[in-house]
Amino acid sequence: MEIASYRKKAREIESQLLNKLAERGQGQLAEVLGLNEAAVSRMKRPSGMQKYSFFQMMSLAMAYLEVVSPESEVAKSLLRIEQLLTKEKAPSCGNSFEA
Repeated sequence: MEIASYRKKAREIESQLLNKLAERGQGQLAEVLGLNEAAVSRMKRPSGMQKYSFFQMMSLAMAYLEVVSPESEVAKSLLRIEQLLTKEKAPSCGNSFEA
């Protein structure tokens, strides 16, 4: 049961990582890592005898080690605030009767 929760969290982390990569561009990541762009592209999928891609393995490790990105915590907080602010109040016009 616990392993399933790690895997679920890992999928969320992997999604965040890949979204950030798409946002910033794999060319820039390649430059930072000192790799070519094709190497970064290969990190996104398993190759050879590997069962998992680099991003899948890192995401699972982050989930297991309970590494939480600050961005995900901020996003959760903003979502809670948004939900609190957008709750609709009941209209007050139905509370009184005029005869």
